[in-house]
Amino acid sequence: MVMTLMTSNEWKSEHGDVRWYLGEKEIVLKGIPILSNKAKGVSLVSGHDIVKAKQIHIAEEANLRPLQMPIVALLYADIPLLHSDKVNVVIKKADLDVKEGELKQSRRIHKMLFDLWQRSMQIGYGDVYPHDTFRAEVFGPVAQNLRVELIDLEKRELITSVWEKGHDAPTIIKLTDKGHELADILWSNMPECMKQEVRNTKDFFVLRSIDEIVAYFHEKYPEYRKMKVPTGE
Repeated sequence: MVMTLMTSNEWKSEHGDVRWYLGEKEIVLKGIPILSNKAKGVSLVSGHDIVKAKQIHIAEEANLRPLQMPIVALLYADIPLLHSDKVNVVIKKADLDVKEGELKQSRRIHKMLFDLWQRSMQIGYGDVYPHDTFRAEVFGPVAQNLRVELIDLEKRELITSVWEKGHDAPTIIKLTDKGHELADILWSNMPECMKQEVRNTKDFFVLRSIDEIVAYFHEKYPEYRKMKVPTGE
């Protein structure tokens, strides 16, 4: 077996800009880690670093902050299960008011963002697709920055929302026409595998009550369940 040793004089790690293509459009991805050998005229970049930089570029193109990308994607994506007659019967029986283009209940929204993050990790996108930081709470994982991101999205007229007293996130959020236009840019440039995981997340949550969702997360992710501290009488 022949091994080629690369000395520090031959190869150099640095960060630089890389020209890439988004469809037919040439773009510049900034701050990409590069392993280069000037003597050989070779530069190497990681595919994951390219994907991550593309997501940041897409967010900037759509005038979105990175953490807003999964929120907007979940709002924009269709719900395949809703197009089944059998499922519509189940929805009516369960008295679930499910509509495409909107998300409801703060606890549900937090869990959807967490679920999408978990799904992205399963397909190797966990470290390249933007996701929030989650903390443990009584009802399961909570996205720490959701409230701030939603307020910013509404301030810029990208979503409309209904807030209820005592909630850390709105009970209903919808994309505005302006938000839909930006979401279209985001969605059209999203990797197909991520689009499918966004749809899978929405499908998973469509037919489940909030109690069923909380029970599911308590069982599967006990580390994200904050136990109640008993109070003295």
